[in-house]
Amino acid sequence: MKSADVGLLSQLVVDQIRAGLLERYKQVMAAKDFKTEDIDAGREYVEKYVRFIHYVEGMYEAVTRPVKGHYPEGDEDSHQER
Repeated sequence: MKSADVGLLSQLVVDQIRAGLLERYKQVMAAKDFKTEDIDAGREYVEKYVRFIHYVEGMYEAVTRPVKGHYPEGDEDSHQER
């Protein structure tokens, strides 16, 4: 695979993540200035904030955890048929 091919793929992924982050962040920021006596607005803010944080956590986990069923690099012998 050419590095340019990887560049296009990585840009596609980054663009999607950025769009998801920005959309959720805008929702949080739009809901944050609620009157403290407005319980429903407070709940709406918390819901949007939690969705944003879960999205961030999900993206971070997706790029940092090992993929199930795959072997660590350099450990080719551990998954060869015996």
